[in-house]
Amino acid sequence: MPIRNLYLLVLLGSCCGNAAQAALTCTSITVAPATFAPISFGTGGMQTQNAELIETCNGNAGDTDLVVIGPGSHFSGTSRQLFSAVTGQYISYTVRQPDTSLWGGDPATGAANALGGPYTISRGLSTQLAYFSAAVPANTPSGIYTDSIIVNSPNNAKKTATLIVTLTLMDSCSISSPPTAINFGNAPAGASTSAIPSQSAQIGITCSSGLAYVWGADQGLYWSGSQRRLGNGGNFIAYELKENGTPLGDTGMAAYGGSNTTPGLDYRFGLIGNGSQQIYNITATLVPGVIPSAVGTYSDTVVYTVGW
Repeated sequence: MPIRNLYLLVLLGSCCGNAAQAALTCTSITVAPATFAPISFGTGGMQTQNAELIETCNGNAGDTDLVVIGPGSHFSGTSRQLFSAVTGQYISYTVRQPDTSLWGGDPATGAANALGGPYTISRGLSTQLAYFSAAVPANTPSGIYTDSIIVNSPNNAKKTATLIVTLTLMDSCSISSPPTAINFGNAPAGASTSAIPSQSAQIGITCSSGLAYVWGADQGLYWSGSQRRLGNGGNFIAYELKENGTPLGDTGMAAYGGSNTTPGLDYRFGLIGNGSQQIYNITATLVPGVIPSAVGTYSDTVVYTVGW
């Protein structure tokens, strides 16, 4: 009978292998506030800002963690929103990752957070910027608009931080020029100014809702005594401006209260902005007299000012 031999092969591995790799652990998340630069009431359009996010993690090369951003305190539908308790108004905004993708919450927490994917962050001290864009409608009431967002690392014992987003709309006013210059037309030398019809224009002023403001007109280029004048070289034609029937000169102030705060400027007082354009009707009338014999164009420039 043949003899069968049994051989036992024993393999001995290296005696000094690596220990098991440690899992990534993150010790903290910090975020700087996202504060938009203050803008004036009436400034619409897209406003942008960024905030720095720092997560400190320990682990090995290639280890990553997810950083998620919650929906915020005033989330509605599919939009994060800034809110002002004073005005009761909202301003929509977005948060984006460094690659410009929407930065959202953990999809496992529900649809309300699903505004985009979590952000993947690497081991070590990792710093990233979150990019904010706020869509400000024109003439949004002035005030401080804020939101509070929870930032967390769900894979590492939910390390959290609170991100405060702020946008400030400051009180302000704007004034529009008349749509066209006031033009009395043509008249022959020696003609009576009384035969030339008055002409009108409108001034539009837009101020923050509830903001007290004043506006007025200066004396023009050729003021003399108490009279505005159209000028052509050394020749003049006197005229007056009225706003809703009241002279815009150095008279009529008693009806509006206060006194001139700038020499030669007659202010209208006691006005309150409503967030929309408020229209004031201006009428120019030539003072009774005759057209000078010197031919040419007689003109004046009057500057309107709004203050608050």
